[in-house]
Amino acid sequence: PIYTYTLDDANRATITGYSGNATALYIPGEIDGHEVVAIGDRAFENRTDLRTVMIPDSLEKIEFEAFYNCINLKFLQRGDMTEDERFY
Repeated sequence: PIYTYTLDDANRATITGYSGNATALYIPGEIDGHEVVAIGDRAFENRTDLRTVMIPDSLEKIEFEAFYNCINLKFLQRGDMTEDERFY
């Protein structure tokens, strides 16, 4: 998977885009040695190919409309979520 990202003052990454074509995507907890702590505004906008997204435990924030118009996205899970907390 190919991600674009920005870094905050602590050198932690916010994913701002994705150019891969996976239908089931595991977002990494680290990119290029930087801890991933957020998914930015509209980072995955219009990704109709996405069906399942697994997010790392390090993720602190999913910003506004990060998955906007991902009409086929059915499953979003964070590693430490219980069965009752998962988004289906």
